[in-house]
Amino acid sequence: MNATEAKTDLRPKVANGSEEIRELRKLSTEKLIIWIVGRARELGIKLTLEELVLECWLINPEKHSLRGYPQFPDSRTVLKRAGEMRGKKGLLTGSEISGYMLTELSRRQYAEDAHRLCVGVWRSFH
Repeated sequence: MNATEAKTDLRPKVANGSEEIRELRKLSTEKLIIWIVGRARELGIKLTLEELVLECWLINPEKHSLRGYPQFPDSRTVLKRAGEMRGKKGLLTGSEISGYMLTELSRRQYAEDAHRLCVGVWRSFH
């Protein structure tokens, strides 16, 4: 299997269905990272930083791809945002080795966003 074939098989680990992905694309990068980390923890998935970048790109390739090369993820924005969130904003804890976790503050944000997401997906079906 070559690199092009491998890419076509990629799917987000934490997001399911086109309606959910459509709603997730509306989130800012920071909110998307919170949602991905929170959902991954709910599913028992420990994401590396590279996998976090990949999840952001798979959910929203228009926003998280290299300029001029939409077929490739751009790690710069996600890495910068995750670093800020782990540092001065206090929204993430953990590390590449232990995996990332939400803080009390970001767990509340995740709960609110997850609820809004469910409502948004439900409305699109009704």
